[in-house]
Amino acid sequence: MFFFLQKKCKFARTIYPSAGMRLYGWIVVAIMVWGLSACSKDTSDVDDQRLSIESYLSRQGWTIDYLGGVYRYVLNRDRHGYEEAVQAESGDSVIFNYAVYQFSSSSTGGVGTLIYTNNPEIQSEQEGLDPTYWAKEPLGVELGRTPLISGLELGLTGVRQGDTLQLFMSSDKGYGDKAFGTIEANTPLVWNLGIKEVIK
Repeated sequence: MFFFLQKKCKFARTIYPSAGMRLYGWIVVAIMVWGLSACSKDTSDVDDQRLSIESYLSRQGWTIDYLGGVYRYVLNRDRHGYEEAVQAESGDSVIFNYAVYQFSSSSTGGVGTLIYTNNPEIQSEQEGLDPTYWAKEPLGVELGRTPLISGLELGLTGVRQGDTLQLFMSSDKGYGDKAFGTIEANTPLVWNLGIKEVIK
């Protein structure tokens, strides 16, 4: 988009050098600067979120899988049979329980406000949850085929049946600058997952 506007502005100055078109050129430049500053703010917000997540995780001493902007922590990696457990790849189906939270570096486990969960025990403890956008039974997805936010797709690829894990993600790997249900725009997330089954 920046390239397109730049070329349009040059075209206006070269072919139509009138005062009106010069004003048009300045307006386009002003819009470009505003757009770039907005992009810089969005990028800055995501960078700040990632720094906050990384700072939080570095204090925990956990073994973390870094997955291109998503941070995966498997709580039960040391369980018997972990290495032999079925591992999810693209095209596999994964069935899991989940609880989605807003990330908070000052809270226990990095989780802030609960957004939603399909865990009946957690549901019964919470008030004011909006079930409109969420299933209450275990969620089943097919990696590479089911439309997912990029952070969940990245985080589920490579999980093993029986894993209990957390996925920490900045807002660009979640719902970005769009609100979704009770999730506000530009919200970093933590997904707590229990992988019930991986089907090849």
